[in-house]
Amino acid sequence: MPETRRSTSKAPSEPTPSNSEILSSLQTALTNTLTPLTERMERLESQLAFQAPLRPPMPEDVQEDHNSNSPTQQLHQELEGGVPIRDGPQSVFSQHAALFDKVPDAVKTVELWFSGVKSDYIRQILRNEFIPTDINKLIQGLGAKTPRTVIPLQVNEAGTALELASPAAVEEDYAMWTFFQAWEVYRSIFLWGSPMQTRGQLASSLCIYTNNLHKLRRSYSWPAARAYHFAFHQLRVSNASTAYDVDVWRRIDPDLVAEHCMTAPGVIHSHPAPQSASDRSRARANSTARFHPYEPPLSQSSSLMDRVRFPLNNSNGPSRRRFSAPCDHYNSREGGCNRINCRFAHACNRCGKFGHGAYACSAPNASTQ
Repeated sequence: MPETRRSTSKAPSEPTPSNSEILSSLQTALTNTLTPLTERMERLESQLAFQAPLRPPMPEDVQEDHNSNSPTQQLHQELEGGVPIRDGPQSVFSQHAALFDKVPDAVKTVELWFSGVKSDYIRQILRNEFIPTDINKLIQGLGAKTPRTVIPLQVNEAGTALELASPAAVEEDYAMWTFFQAWEVYRSIFLWGSPMQTRGQLASSLCIYTNNLHKLRRSYSWPAARAYHFAFHQLRVSNASTAYDVDVWRRIDPDLVAEHCMTAPGVIHSHPAPQSASDRSRARANSTARFHPYEPPLSQSSSLMDRVRFPLNNSNGPSRRRFSAPCDHYNSREGGCNRINCRFAHACNRCGKFGHGAYACSAPNASTQ
């Protein structure tokens, strides 16, 4: 039986795609997918181009204010705790204010904290140009009680109309409580314009200076301490190099103490002499007169001996009895002097008369005789 061969036929295999064909198909798929997104973005961009901008462009002068080198931006960086000034340890109101007058913008930042103080006063304090005797004006808008003063009428310079004259300052404007309330406002604003790296020490020095004023008030009188402050503050305004000097603020100036405290009028005595009705009426009349809180004495034209007055000897006895070295033991104790053959006069060292000591003297004060 013949062997039958079975022929097996194989199906033809499919061709394998090349790499270029695969990349081409992927590129076609990506193009078909991204084309709608690209067209949508183009439509959105065209719509936004025809719409008005949400924020108008800034003027050129305002753009200059936002420059990082402007005093306004530097002050903002200091107040917000940013980077310090690159120009050195000077305040932003010392060098830049002379070149670019951008202080009004900086004042607006400080006004947010001191809304009751006028911007003119803030500007003067930051520039160290504030008049010391105008310190009472800082609290006139902070709920302070304004004294009732009569505002007179005066003829203007042209002589054609009557105008209200500026109210004269009175003693009540410079009372101790009013002064220290205004001083707290002043030194708080003053610190904002000081160099950032010395603000901590300067704040402590200003606190020490305030304590020194209280010491002068207790040692002498409030008018004396007030006159010292006005003279001291005027020196800091006149000499800008000492305006932010930490050592200058925390130390007492002995020359100013000798000039304004030791010879200051209005020292409060522990036992004032009784006043008559005429004296009280004159005192009331003088209280309504114009008050000058600080008038420098004529130290150049008059010596210290001319300004310091000593009591005169107006006693009935001879002058030698007034200044003949009275015995201290006789005047300091009730039993008198116990020394034998005392070489000092047993006379009163207040009135100069014999027969009694200073402890039993009924004569008025020697300075009022």
